[in-house]
Amino acid sequence: NAGSGTAEPVASFDVDYKEGANVGYRWYAAQNSQPLFAFGYGLNYARLSYGKARFTGGAKPGVTVAITNQSDRATVAVPQLYVTLPDGSPLRLAGWSREALAPHETRTVTITADPRVLARWQAGRWRQAAGRYKLTLATDAAHPLQSASVALAQR
Repeated sequence: NAGSGTAEPVASFDVDYKEGANVGYRWYAAQNSQPLFAFGYGLNYARLSYGKARFTGGAKPGVTVAITNQSDRATVAVPQLYVTLPDGSPLRLAGWSREALAPHETRTVTITADPRVLARWQAGRWRQAAGRYKLTLATDAAHPLQSASVALAQR
């Protein structure tokens, strides 16, 4: 019974999570609301630029993009890949990469979506529905850079 000032046990009670899996950054996305600092936000004193992203579907959905540190100081870039399922549910973090970049360095990064993020629990097992999935390259959950729709098969 933490915080109550007593060591006496608390009677158990049921908790109903009506939001389902939409907690944290997904809840904000479902409510069309933005927190003060978005999920995945990181303070960066360097200037980063992102090239034109190439999104892929199929068996390994993901994104490939060139990232350039335009500053005179070393930095770390953390590009993030988010996915929106065909049912239009709130975006989900599907993958990310942490890249240390020297001053003026350019690096091409590929982020592949975690297949578990693309699935839903249905009829006693995980299933990935066939359809169009929206993949989004972002710096955090509230700041998308580029998006594309890709086709994925049922799995």
